[in-house]
Amino acid sequence: MVVGQSITYQEVVSQKDWDRYQEIRTELDKDWDWDKEETIKERNQLSDELVLLKRGADWIEEGYRRHLSVDIPYRSDGRLHKEDNPFYNGTLKNEKVKTHLVVK
Repeated sequence: MVVGQSITYQEVVSQKDWDRYQEIRTELDKDWDWDKEETIKERNQLSDELVLLKRGADWIEEGYRRHLSVDIPYRSDGRLHKEDNPFYNGTLKNEKVKTHLVVK
């Protein structure tokens, strides 16, 4: 990687997160029955997850820029969770996947 080179979201995140990101975007674009309370809750939940995926990518990108190793918080179901997000509580906890970012 060259200093000053831009990094796209797809280049930064894992394939699993990229697939989930695409899946959520598709789901959010569908027609929703806004008369149901469950619909609003489900859509809000998907939107929250999308935000966490994007923040996780931003956090990793910052690691690239700073040439750091970072821990990415995941739980056993493979998804980021709000309380595990480093922006949410400032700590990393629960099950983690260690990712070393190497800048070349």
